[in-house]
Amino acid sequence: MGRLVAIKGIDRDLYKKIKAIASLEERTIGSIVNEALRLWLLLRSDRKYSRWLKIEEAYRENYRLLVKKYSELCERYKGKYLAICNAKFLGVFDSFEEAASSVHRNCSSHAFIIKIGEDIREREEIELGFPVEFI
Repeated sequence: MGRLVAIKGIDRDLYKKIKAIASLEERTIGSIVNEALRLWLLLRSDRKYSRWLKIEEAYRENYRLLVKKYSELCERYKGKYLAICNAKFLGVFDSFEEAASSVHRNCSSHAFIIKIGEDIREREEIELGFPVEFI
């Protein structure tokens, strides 16, 4: 069974029609919703969506690198700022501003900055939302 998702604002009459057709086809509402969402995405597959997928993958790669080396970094650089981009360390900096400047100069894709020593937890699932500029 998949993850439970609640969707607000579904038209009741539309839902009744879909439920009746799903029943006649011996399908679940979930399978029909998934089909509709896939079609919707195909109609809208554009650069924004592709770009978002690249940003999400870059985040995952950067995060994996961070988790792999984090305890070692904490021993040597606690309290300093680490910048990561393209699954590579850009450097360790004394201030957030220095780290941000390095990211601005050296990174053309997603990057992140973390203060070394802060608690991080490795997660199996990372879910990101679209930035405001994409909405």
